[in-house]
Amino acid sequence: MSFARRVVIIGITLSCVRIVIFSVLIFAEKTGRQSISLLPLVLALYPEGALIRNDVTWTAWNAIGFCMLLVAGSFVMAVPVALILNWVRE
Repeated sequence: MSFARRVVIIGITLSCVRIVIFSVLIFAEKTGRQSISLLPLVLALYPEGALIRNDVTWTAWNAIGFCMLLVAGSFVMAVPVALILNWVRE
């Protein structure tokens, strides 16, 4: 498998997982079901999650913008993972 294809597959997979986690956290916030047990999910959104203010009001456009940031960050993280996989497989 080529390096570019591996980066795209890892990036898409990571993006989908992180967007679903973000959606679950937004749902928990809107329904009042937040708890400390959701902390591992919050950690999956870092480093982009560090950009969120404490008092943010999630509108549809804010959520879409943050999802785009998660997609970009996921593809940036996919490059070193693909490099490591290429190095291990050779």
